[in-house]
Amino acid sequence: MSARYWTQSFEWMIILSAFFGGVAGAVGTAISTLGRGWPTGPFIVVVAASFFAISLIFGKEKGILLKHLQYRKHKRQVNEEQAETRIIKKGVE
Repeated sequence: MSARYWTQSFEWMIILSAFFGGVAGAVGTAISTLGRGWPTGPFIVVVAASFFAISLIFGKEKGILLKHLQYRKHKRQVNEEQAETRIIKKGVE
C-alpha cells in the first residue's frame, strides 16, 4: 500500500513494495534481536506501519502534504484571477 503513494507505474509499485517489505522485515528483525525473547512479527508490523505513515504524508503521487500544497497553490491562483476580474470590471465601469 505504501508504494501507491510514490508512483503510478505498476512496475515501480511492485519494486517499491518488495523494497518496503524487505526493509521492514530486516529492520523489524534487527529490532527484535535487541531484546531477549522479543517477538519479531510485531516489530516488522510497526516498521511497515511507519513506512505507510511516512508514505501517506510525504508520498510524491498521493501524499497528504503534496495534496495540501497543490490545493493552496490552486486556491491562490483562483483568488488572483478573481482579483484581476474585479479590477477589470471596475475599469470598465
